[in-house]
Amino acid sequence: MSVTRARQMREQCELGGYSNAIAASLSELRSGFRRTSEPDCYQCWTAGTSSTAPIRLMAAQLYPSWPPDLTDEEQEHIVASIHDWSLAHGLAIRPPPSLVSLEAETIRALAATAPVTLFPSPFPRSCFEEGLKIQNAYNMLYAAIAANEGWLAGIVEGLLDVDEFISRLWNIHLTVNEKGYVQPPSTLTRGILMIVQDNEQNIFDQKLLEGELHQSHRIPVFRATLASVVDVVSVMQDERRTLIYTPPHAPHYRRTEISVVYYRAGYSPEHYPSEKEWEARLSLEGSAAIKCPSVLAHLAGSKKVQQVLATPSSAHLDRFLADEPSLANGVRETFTNIYPLDESPAGLEARKLALDPSAASHYVLKPQREGGGNNVYRTAIPSFLKSLPESHWKSYILMEIIEPPALRNSILRNGGVQTGGVIEILRNEQAGYVLRTKGRESEEGGVAAGYGCIDSCLLVDV
Repeated sequence: MSVTRARQMREQCELGGYSNAIAASLSELRSGFRRTSEPDCYQCWTAGTSSTAPIRLMAAQLYPSWPPDLTDEEQEHIVASIHDWSLAHGLAIRPPPSLVSLEAETIRALAATAPVTLFPSPFPRSCFEEGLKIQNAYNMLYAAIAANEGWLAGIVEGLLDVDEFISRLWNIHLTVNEKGYVQPPSTLTRGILMIVQDNEQNIFDQKLLEGELHQSHRIPVFRATLASVVDVVSVMQDERRTLIYTPPHAPHYRRTEISVVYYRAGYSPEHYPSEKEWEARLSLEGSAAIKCPSVLAHLAGSKKVQQVLATPSSAHLDRFLADEPSLANGVRETFTNIYPLDESPAGLEARKLALDPSAASHYVLKPQREGGGNNVYRTAIPSFLKSLPESHWKSYILMEIIEPPALRNSILRNGGVQTGGVIEILRNEQAGYVLRTKGRESEEGGVAAGYGCIDSCLLVDV
């Protein structure tokens, strides 16, 4: 059942991305599938309050020997296949400075495979299809929230005195709104400005996107850090407030109008070390260019908004999806329990949970941040809260931890294999999926932050 079974598995895998390379390697395995040790890994998936029982049944009974045990020769072959495919398709990062010499880092001579699993992880087809089905509703929901300044103000204003980052973003909106937002006169794309971090590690997928836009659509993409914006772009003092880019390496070259600003940085306080970066964000927000995301869309994605939407018996969700009640119910079914930590009745009850070490072991404390590495987990919550002024507690939300089922896999990270635990709308569509897996020993799951890895789905019927 070695080669034949492996080929059958490859045909059953509705896989994309690097997993095609894995599936191709699987067909060459000589050994049969053998029972692995006890599963001890966590797979990240957003199932809300849905039961994980079907997946536990799947892992324990349908695929007791997945993934297959490998000989050293087989593992070496699969690792080489994944490594080559990943580098050829942009699933790569610059290695962390701690792993390379200063000289290699300075000349940017090295690239490493982004953390990935060696095998696709079993995932229920019904859950996968449910996730695809509900994605458009989420798109509609957050577009509606970002367009409703009054509602968003009622959420954000409760954080302004305790969260400087949220306060600065909101002040940018107020400043631009006082002057008046401008509307682009057409959908013609002239140029795209990608805002990136200095010494960007996660650069290769960005470069593939740049190449595709240029080759297939003849759209130029320019890169700039927030700190360099003042040197390379200017806002015309006309009614449209046209955003103009001037190449720093060729200042006399033809200037290009920027119609889209695409943020790959700017979502974290660390990206604003000085007033220069904040002034750049304000300048970009006030221009005619389409921002991805705008400041309001940025704020709409905050944890506090998630908490308000997920509050039991909340009418907010139905308000934003009033024309599609079935979609509102579908979105609501994906929610887990999220509580405020303010002085409302729900917040006071949540504080009791958060301060009780036994109860807190089932929760995660989240600030209004993105990017990974910001959360406080389980029994660390009570002491963390006690270290803060009580007036600052309302800047956090308390979320019940989603306990994913245990599966087994191996992660290719920094060249080595780790085996064991892993864990106005013009157009609205879902464009694919991302499955992240993390080591069981890690609570966080961010890939770029160094905690998780890229995985893919082996769809199974349960």
